[in-house]
Amino acid sequence: MAYCFMHTEKIKSFSNMGARYRHNYRTVEVKNADKSLMDQNHEVIPLPSNENGEQMSYKQAWEQRIKELDYYKTHSVRKNAVLAYEIVTTFSRGRINEVNVEDWKKQNAEWLKKTFDVAPDGKSNVLSMVYHGDEAGNVHCHALVMPIDEQGKLNARRFTGKPSQLTEMQSSYARDMERFGLERGIQNSRAKHTDIKRFYAALNKNIEAPAIKQGERFGDYIERTKDYFKTQMAAAYKKELDERRKGQETLARQRNMEQEAIKKELDATQRLAYETMRELHDSSTKLKQKRADIEYEIELLQKKRNSLRGDIHDAEFDLQVLKDSSWKSQEYDRIQENLELLRGESPELAERVEELLMPEIEIEVTEEQPEEEISEEPAR
Repeated sequence: MAYCFMHTEKIKSFSNMGARYRHNYRTVEVKNADKSLMDQNHEVIPLPSNENGEQMSYKQAWEQRIKELDYYKTHSVRKNAVLAYEIVTTFSRGRINEVNVEDWKKQNAEWLKKTFDVAPDGKSNVLSMVYHGDEAGNVHCHALVMPIDEQGKLNARRFTGKPSQLTEMQSSYARDMERFGLERGIQNSRAKHTDIKRFYAALNKNIEAPAIKQGERFGDYIERTKDYFKTQMAAAYKKELDERRKGQETLARQRNMEQEAIKKELDATQRLAYETMRELHDSSTKLKQKRADIEYEIELLQKKRNSLRGDIHDAEFDLQVLKDSSWKSQEYDRIQENLELLRGESPELAERVEELLMPEIEIEVTEEQPEEEISEEPAR
């Protein structure tokens, strides 16, 4: 089984950036590099050149990129800012003959740009990517990446602010490497540099030097001893790593299972909380609507009540008018009857009484009754 690996380190000072530049571009001697293989090293993403056509260093390229950003034309870089990342990518040693290295390098460059290129001016955050084929172990790449976010600011939190972001970055890289038959390393497994140092110390104590053969020259013995030690150490180291990896894989799988169980329980709790909140919200919405409907019905009833009150008042007024009209009509009829009796006994007196009373009575009747009912003069 072959694995792919991606490691991210933050660069917070120019001195650290300079040291990485000197190592990656071989401007200093590298102890674990084989000089005979140095011709295999090359730039996959080259550093830019200055006006004189000379290639820039990491710091010079970084400074030029900062000058291009609008934000830093009026602002200074924070003292505690993460200046850049160094991204190292590789795969299981001994698999170089099974992987198309040229395509692997291109895919690494594409993944870096896809992951980090979000700057608003459209320029790449990946300043450099160097391929090394001269170091002991296996081939690998070193990339210098600036953490410029969508607002054109240095912002490492945008890319690696949360553990979940680092985990997703590892998974994303592994997905892009699947085409080469490479798998993601076991999640949550960790190899510690101090463990490897202790292993070498213990190994050196337990390996015994081979005996000098009869007639063997000292120089030949030294070379044979070197080869012997290399073989023994490589075999022992491989065995130790295999056993350690099995243990790490078992622990990592167990840890992943526990995390998955916790995640499922958390998801279920969140779903239940969401459903409960939604039901409460729906109930609240329904109650609010019902209250609004009731308030509207009350408003209609109040309007209807006010209208009925007006109708009742008008009816009472009309009734009173009718009562008054009826009383006046009865009085008029009674006076007419008395006048008729008086005419029979004393016509002259009746005429005088009628002259005195009838104009006032006619005026009142005219105001209270329809015109057609009083249009005729009373009989004399």
